[in-house]
Amino acid sequence: MIRQFTVQYAKTDEKDSTHWPTVGRAFEDKKRITVKLDSLPISSEWDGRLFLYEIKEH
Repeated sequence: MIRQFTVQYAKTDEKDSTHWPTVGRAFEDKKRITVKLDSLPISSEWDGRLFLYEIKEH
């Protein structure tokens, strides 16, 4: 079974509100996760952590 994830990262703006831009997708197959980024999310606020959120099948 292949599990799918959205890939997001935390970005804080000047008003200290946090946004979670989606920057790609990830797939887990046989206990290996492959991350495919649409673009590299480089910004001055980025602390280098990507967050994976599982896509629930309905």
